[in-house]
Amino acid sequence: MKKFNYNTIYKNYKKNLLNKLRAFGDSDELSLWVANEDITISVLNLIDALELEKFQIEFDTSSFKSIDKNFLKKKFINEGNLIFNDAKKVISFSRQNKIFQISVPKNVKKINRKLYKDKKIILEKVELLKNEYSKNLKKIKINLRKEIKINSPSSLINLEYKDNKCKLNLSVNPSNHLVVDCNFFILDKKNVILSKFGNLVSQEIFNLPIDEVKDHLLIKIESLLRPKKIPKQTGIILKNNGGEIFVYFQRLINQLYNEYLKITKVKFGINFFDKKIPEDWLNISEKIKINKIQKSLEIFNKDNFKKTPLKLEKIINFNRLFFSLNNSQVTKFDNSLFMKLEKFLNNRFDVKFEVYYVNRKDENTLRSL
Repeated sequence: MKKFNYNTIYKNYKKNLLNKLRAFGDSDELSLWVANEDITISVLNLIDALELEKFQIEFDTSSFKSIDKNFLKKKFINEGNLIFNDAKKVISFSRQNKIFQISVPKNVKKINRKLYKDKKIILEKVELLKNEYSKNLKKIKINLRKEIKINSPSSLINLEYKDNKCKLNLSVNPSNHLVVDCNFFILDKKNVILSKFGNLVSQEIFNLPIDEVKDHLLIKIESLLRPKKIPKQTGIILKNNGGEIFVYFQRLINQLYNEYLKITKVKFGINFFDKKIPEDWLNISEKIKINKIQKSLEIFNKDNFKKTPLKLEKIINFNRLFFSLNNSQVTKFDNSLFMKLEKFLNNRFDVKFEVYYVNRKDENTLRSL
């Protein structure tokens, strides 16, 4: 079982904030961890960020006493077994092997435990995918593929995951580690959400390096499905907040990734993958690019403003977009508007745009004077 010393990794995290540009954790396993001065929130983020099946976290006496143990127990009641060892000042966590658990309504007073044997009984229904995310999933168009046998060249590495719910097959090119083929097959026909989510995963997985699949695919999907309005919360939004289905697919992907490492003996470093700009976007003229973005901008402005304050000023290096606001809106906007615009354009064109704000000159010559 992997062990972490909290005080050591927290100290190194604070040090890396000054010396590194990204991935402030000590290792690849800690790359998604965002530490917090509130130790309870910091430990919550740490357990959420670690994708391991089992692990332990050691603390000094003072730090261990400061943790709100009841808060953490409630947070992870549906994800695994969280044990506090007061004598050794250690937290042990083991994730549940099965995501699909028995749900018992709160109003049921008597439960025949013999029927469930060793299975865990949960008094609150576990959300496979939160309702707001589920609504957005239904809106996404997915190119469904029938299950086919992957007759790949012998040079490719074929990976398979299978349980009683689904099956996922990947073909990976070991020369560049790209996923070149994928088949998702649903075995539980009644589970519509699992079926569509799995097909979305298989659609987004193509031509990504397998370490990128492990590190960021589900983060990208959470962002894609994230509702416009979400409850305010402290810290960053982690993918698991979308529902238990993210935990399930991360575990599935991790298993395929680890199998690939065993076969190839490859050792990945820090992941700096950045998606290339599509050829069809690179090959069109700047005039056509501007025209396409302007049409999309009209839709964005219509959905977000009564008027149309946003204006495209220029494009640099194919994907760096510079926008301005009219003077009446300058004092009202915040950075979230441009983050929203960036996500909107990225989804429409499948291009990783970078959106910037530039001041617009006042067109009234008298005011300019």
